[in-house]
Amino acid sequence: MKEIADDKERVKELQMHFGRRVISDARALVEQWFSLREQHWQADWYHQFSSKLQRLEKSAQRYEQPNLARIAADIRGIFEQCDMARAPKSQMIAALADHISQLTQVAARHTDPNSTAKLAFIRQDVYVAIADAEMAESVLQQLESFGIHAEITADPDSLQRARAYRRPLAVVIDFNFFAHEGGLALMERLQHDQQRKIPAIFYLREEPSMAQRLAAIRVGGQGFINNDVSLMRTVEKLERDAHSRVPDPYRVLIVDDSKTQSMHAAQILNAVGIITEAVFDPLTLFEHIDDFQPDMILMDMYMPQCNGVELATVLRQLPQYDRIPIIFLSAEEDVAKQMAAMAEGGDDFLTKPVRPEILVATVQHRCKRNRAMRTWMERDSLTGLYDHSHILQRLQAELHRAERQKTHLSFAMIDLDKFKAVNDTYGHPAGDRVLKNLSLLLRQRLRKTDIIGRYGGEEFVVILPETDAEHARQVMTELLHAFKDVRHPVGEKDIQCSFSSGVAQWIPGEAASDLSVRADTALYAAKEQGRSRVEVSQP
Repeated sequence: MKEIADDKERVKELQMHFGRRVISDARALVEQWFSLREQHWQADWYHQFSSKLQRLEKSAQRYEQPNLARIAADIRGIFEQCDMARAPKSQMIAALADHISQLTQVAARHTDPNSTAKLAFIRQDVYVAIADAEMAESVLQQLESFGIHAEITADPDSLQRARAYRRPLAVVIDFNFFAHEGGLALMERLQHDQQRKIPAIFYLREEPSMAQRLAAIRVGGQGFINNDVSLMRTVEKLERDAHSRVPDPYRVLIVDDSKTQSMHAAQILNAVGIITEAVFDPLTLFEHIDDFQPDMILMDMYMPQCNGVELATVLRQLPQYDRIPIIFLSAEEDVAKQMAAMAEGGDDFLTKPVRPEILVATVQHRCKRNRAMRTWMERDSLTGLYDHSHILQRLQAELHRAERQKTHLSFAMIDLDKFKAVNDTYGHPAGDRVLKNLSLLLRQRLRKTDIIGRYGGEEFVVILPETDAEHARQVMTELLHAFKDVRHPVGEKDIQCSFSSGVAQWIPGEAASDLSVRADTALYAAKEQGRSRVEVSQP
């Protein structure tokens, strides 16, 4: 019997080893895709990606990982249609990005029966290097509650050994780790000869000075923590980094009546993995913005029906569009006119002909800043989901899109069951942890195209584009079963919770307010019928 048990253990170890091989090949492919922003689409990058793709496909087939093999084959089918020396068009980049995202989700899926896939895919550990054991444990628990695996490295030697074994997602380190400014010196050694710096978050009991902040930045510091609020912000940022897998490509709307100029700009941006869409008729701009959801707009100054300044002024008058960055791209060399254009709503002005590297750097910077600003302005601070007002704005935009495209749309409301009892019994920190865990589950299990918001208190909403009521009911039911299995740590014990949900399918011509009322009525029915269930509104 012992020999049989030993054989089973050896087989299990071999399966884990081979599984790690496949995951490693998948990670290499994703990292190569991510490098497109720096390397640009050219023959050398193309060959590297192709080589890593072939390796993944072979290892997935050899070690019996059919889902990964299928996705790798799909990527190859798209990739082989691309020219090695010329960036593909936006539709092809979007398709590749979607399949790369699928690859990360399949490889990282926590419910995968193969134990080797239960480890996070691109996510790495966070090393906690704080000598104060109580503070280190507090940081560890906060990270773990968000699904981020963390490891306490209690002294410089253990941190260096951990770093040598695996590059971390980040290091949370005491500024004065075992010596005055010891953490600073240690991070400087760890960053030596690193092509990409390891993000470092420094712990300091008092408010850091400007000199300390500057010194931290030079060794990869991305902020300080010294209280619960700053710790929570850090944890939220790490959670986004840990679970974002592959960042969505930036999306740029090019408004120019010249097809030649639009195609030229698009080709330059496509080469670094940016998805573009051209608008030749400025009077259709609103429709394109609603459908495309751009990170920024690249706009010509002079067009037949209106000029760029007029168009920017109109956009700035509408609250749903006024935060989208606008870069004017024009042959206009009169500085006074350029400044006037900026004063009317432009964020930058590039003069044609613009060098490709300048165009790329400017666009990437604006897109990155816009996403960061939108995250802080549109998101609920506790869960990171859309807040009440912005989820309603997104619902309105999605209804317009569904009406134009003649597609289904469903709206789901979620309410935690007996949540007041959780707060009353275990305290509000426990309630906050339950809210965060539900938001994390929703982000992990729903599609990229699904839009999630916190409606208020313990109530959440999900917008499901191109989804009918029956499919939405199935999705909500699966989420409910998954959430009931989640254990929420409260002190030395775990608690489990459930939710009720109401689903309504949009009826063409129906107002957003009427749709939400129907979903709310279905939610109330689910509560009345015993909770922990999903009910669908009948039109």
